[in-house]
Amino acid sequence: MDYKKSELVKILGKEDAEWYDNSCKIPLRAPFSEWVRLHNVQTKIEKATASGKLKPIVSVSTYVLPKVMFMTDDMNHTLNPADGKMYDSKSAYYRAVKDKGLEIVGNDAPTKPLKPKQAPINWEKAVAETINQTPRKGR
Repeated sequence: MDYKKSELVKILGKEDAEWYDNSCKIPLRAPFSEWVRLHNVQTKIEKATASGKLKPIVSVSTYVLPKVMFMTDDMNHTLNPADGKMYDSKSAYYRAVKDKGLEIVGNDAPTKPLKPKQAPINWEKAVAETINQTPRKGR
């Protein structure tokens, strides 16, 4: 959060206020005393904010528009297996596929595993056939 520097100086002191205002960056392998300093500064700020002595500055977020991307319509003389013709335009290629009642799909893995279609087994008949096929001694 952002705070007025003059208010931070009153609560933290000049040195800690400047350190906090400059993002209070601590290298990962910094001495333990730096981490203690960060904890103490954050604790003082939390207490001052809770008591109303320190008020955060509300910053207005800026909305950044997404980058505009263009997809070209060009293709390099591609054969369409749906109608056997060559196409240089993606939109014409897709339209020809759709006109033939087909659909272009990606190479994604199926979301559900396919279950084999299996007819119900007549166990009585299967067991009888197995018994009849089993060779018997003395026949």
